[in-house]
Amino acid sequence: MDTESRHLARDDATERVRGTVARRPGATSWFKKIDSTLRGHVGAEIVALLEAGRLRTAGHVRLAPEGGDGMRRPILGVTMGDPAGVGPEIIVRAAAEPEVRGTSRPVVIGSASTLGEALALVGSPLRLHGVTRVAECRWRPGTLEVLDLANVDMATLPRARVSAAAGRAAYEYIETAVDLAKDGTIDGIVTAPINKEALAAAGMPHSGHTTTRRRSAGWASRASTSPWGFRSCACPWTTAPRSTGRGRASRTTRAWSRLCRSPSAC
Repeated sequence: MDTESRHLARDDATERVRGTVARRPGATSWFKKIDSTLRGHVGAEIVALLEAGRLRTAGHVRLAPEGGDGMRRPILGVTMGDPAGVGPEIIVRAAAEPEVRGTSRPVVIGSASTLGEALALVGSPLRLHGVTRVAECRWRPGTLEVLDLANVDMATLPRARVSAAAGRAAYEYIETAVDLAKDGTIDGIVTAPINKEALAAAGMPHSGHTTTRRRSAGWASRASTSPWGFRSCACPWTTAPRSTGRGRASRTTRAWSRLCRSPSAC
């Protein structure tokens, strides 16, 4: 029974657990699956389960998938950048690298149609798996997860040129990523290149990744401290997982794979 309580407020989460137990009045044993990164109100939900089920004790068992505890890999939201630029190509090349896939669970926040064209352009072996929620991601071998905002019309978007449509889309990817990081859905953010002229053409009030993230996260100034514990740093995608913290809403990271800094990536 999926309670979907991980991202609820404490009282709502415990009430949902109690309601679930009430629907099985004859049950004498319960198994509760806990997120590997301990997201949600784990302790409160366990107490609610014990009380509602009139249980005296609770034990725990650590489970790991075959081949290792891959679920400990942090979920990284990869913003697609300017859809008319090199961002989509950079992402599909980097996402196929074993080092990237072995250290994180990436989900691209962007446009599935744009990434589909990029995959074909570079001859990538990856297949797209489009989702509307991060919870739907599967991270199966040979697939690239994309949270599809469907905000780009590839039939009319001018390629390799400044446009308001591209700037608006790129801005939406960043804002969505920040929202997901704030509520703990993703553990960090990796950003692909954007175009400041395109952002300006779209009427966006912030000119780059840092200012856009700060505005979305509610930061007042460069010297202010985010109430969510955000941190922005420049590092390769492959080291981004080590920059994410546990027990915090998230920490943001900014960069891409060393592979994609070479001329062949573009």
